[in-house]
Amino acid sequence: MLCSIGSLRCAILALLSLALPPWAVAQTLDLHGSVTDKNGAAVVGAQVRLTDKQGRGVAETETDSAGEFRLQAPAAGEYLLRVTKPGMAETTRNLRLPDEAAQTVNLTLEPRPLAGEVTVVANSEYVSVESETVAKLPIPTRDLPQAVEIVNRQLMESQAVRSMQDALYNVTSVVVAQGEGRRDQFLIRGFNALGDQFIDGIRDDAPYYRELANVERIEVVKGPAAVLYGRGSSGGLINRVTKRPSFEGAVGNADLIFGSYGLKRGVIDVGRPLISDKFAFRLIGAGEETGSFRHYFFLRRGFIAPSLAWRPTSDTDVLMQVEYLQDHRLPDRGLPSYRGRPVDVPVGTYYGYPDKDSITNRAFSQAIKIDHKIDGAWSVRNVFRHIGYATDFYNTGPNGISVVNGQLRVLRFQYSGSSRQDNYFNQTEATGSFRLFDWQHLALVGIELGAQDRASTIYRNSTASSVALIDPVLTSPITSNRPTTNNDFDGRVLGLYAQDMITFARQWKLLAGARFDRFNQKLVDFLGGPTLQRIDREWSPRVGLVYQPTQLVSLYVSFTRSFQPSGENLSLATNNAEIGPETTRNYEAGVKATIVPWRLNTTLAVFRLERDNIKTTDPQNPTRLLPIGKQRTDGLETTFAGTPLRGLDLFGGFSLQSARIVRSTSVSAGVPLQGRRAGLIPQAMGNLWMTYALPKNFAIGFGAYGRSKVFTSANNLVTLPGFIRFDAGLFWRREHYEAGINLRNITNRRYYETSNGDNGILPGAPINGSFTLRYRW
Repeated sequence: MLCSIGSLRCAILALLSLALPPWAVAQTLDLHGSVTDKNGAAVVGAQVRLTDKQGRGVAETETDSAGEFRLQAPAAGEYLLRVTKPGMAETTRNLRLPDEAAQTVNLTLEPRPLAGEVTVVANSEYVSVESETVAKLPIPTRDLPQAVEIVNRQLMESQAVRSMQDALYNVTSVVVAQGEGRRDQFLIRGFNALGDQFIDGIRDDAPYYRELANVERIEVVKGPAAVLYGRGSSGGLINRVTKRPSFEGAVGNADLIFGSYGLKRGVIDVGRPLISDKFAFRLIGAGEETGSFRHYFFLRRGFIAPSLAWRPTSDTDVLMQVEYLQDHRLPDRGLPSYRGRPVDVPVGTYYGYPDKDSITNRAFSQAIKIDHKIDGAWSVRNVFRHIGYATDFYNTGPNGISVVNGQLRVLRFQYSGSSRQDNYFNQTEATGSFRLFDWQHLALVGIELGAQDRASTIYRNSTASSVALIDPVLTSPITSNRPTTNNDFDGRVLGLYAQDMITFARQWKLLAGARFDRFNQKLVDFLGGPTLQRIDREWSPRVGLVYQPTQLVSLYVSFTRSFQPSGENLSLATNNAEIGPETTRNYEAGVKATIVPWRLNTTLAVFRLERDNIKTTDPQNPTRLLPIGKQRTDGLETTFAGTPLRGLDLFGGFSLQSARIVRSTSVSAGVPLQGRRAGLIPQAMGNLWMTYALPKNFAIGFGAYGRSKVFTSANNLVTLPGFIRFDAGLFWRREHYEAGINLRNITNRRYYETSNGDNGILPGAPINGSFTLRYRW
């Protein structure tokens, strides 16, 4: 074939052919300029809007990473240029554009007084134009040579989202895994992202269910991100950006949610400036209790997050945050499979032992962040965060099907244990904007120090008798008091990194960077096994080029690389402690465009992800691993968000992926894995959510999520059928009051959501709903 889904050359040609629609290259008058603050520093992400004499908008954009902008006016004449940025005073400029000349406009934004008003250019409430995660700087997403999707607070509230799983159904190429019923777990672009979750740019890799009451938005970086974040991130990473205190006035809301299966949830969020605007506080709390369509399931959780901001001078900000979460639930291991399909039983059927099955997670986090502006161009920041995590669990679940006297019986397993983990991370970074060789530079240098400790005790030698497939009598397992795992893992991290965003020739941007990591791993086995230790030293580069033929279109190509050491997820074993890291490479090309007539932001990306040196079983010695495996994902993604019609907000995307094990000597259930499709990865998946404003403050919502069939594991022996699920909502909104009804699976379709292996299949919920009351002040 001349072109294939993994061909980077053909992808670039295809993107070039699509990137210049007529609306992007029409004969117009150029208007370009820059926006700076009072110290002369570039203002990134300022909204720039051009209107005619009648006040009609004719063009709009945001300033780029150099503080520059470019617009096109449709004809010569008189216009008003308006520039806004949250926290800064609006500025305007009257312009008279000549017939045959471009005009340069340089503007300065002043800090906005506390009592002032902020004017924000109208746009879809679901569109986020900046990402803090990809480059660790507030750079407009159109300037970034890497795919990123942002699920913001407005989108989550309109869908009544209560969990990370629900939120990330909005992100293309992200698959929700079952996580043993004990934790958030996702796959990104075909690869497991178990340890690739972050909070405000700091690693948060403990296995637990996270709370969203304190989250402003979730940013998902597609492709390796080790250049700034260190080990892991084969397919990408997930970063939660938290809410912060505001110096700009009081904020607050109170939410009550009631719903199916006894759902009760409350959220309180209050904050305001204090003491001559030198201090500001915020306090967020949440509590939730619910059941499920799954028999015996229960969930009880509580959360509190106070934070305090201090501004000792106009150039220095200090932020202190504390979070505490306790989550108590039944760890649901789902349904077994039979003859390659999920068993045909009522979707609520449970095969554990509800009298004892439970898991309690506790997470306690403290952080302090200091930002200081050295001058108008350079600033430094230091962030320290500690996260302490503890879990205690007792878990019983299905382990296959056997036939006894012509009757189907469900085999079961049981294990229990506890785990304690502490993460200590400190990041010190300097950022600066300067010109060199007539090019604009936005540079970042940093150092990260980290210490991670995990102590685990697990009892896996218990037995659980089989039970009937239909109407099972859930007998008690025979438990053991002898641990099969009792160890302590210590990890020490040193990371040095640098990055530069270079703007040259006005239409071109280059993002380049690298990180050096030293990861010291040590595991002490208290059951008599050997002490295991290794040190990995790795470089992680990234380079990306962006071409912007107009302010509305960005074309990019990029290359990134990351590494995955044996102790990536805080564990070592005798058969992997001597093996070096696996490596992942991502080749990507894409186009990001704003379709002005439809007010729609769109992206299209093609990529190839390859992970090498994967550990596979030695066919001559099954206890030994060989670093010779390889897995590849070729894919295409498209996303869109905007307001194509007045009152209509859209958010959605679609992806195609071919994820396969290219080389392996491993065998699962008698099946060689080489050439098989990766588990849980659909070849096609898509999502859509839209809301439409109606008269009298009402609005309606409609959404869909669907995927093609998937295999539950890499042996491809068990299939979960494809499905499309439809959701809906009805809302009423006033200035301070909101009420909403959200319905999920409105067609009451039976489907299977995800799985943990071949016998941990989680059905999707039948039709269910929730009712939300919200008061804002």
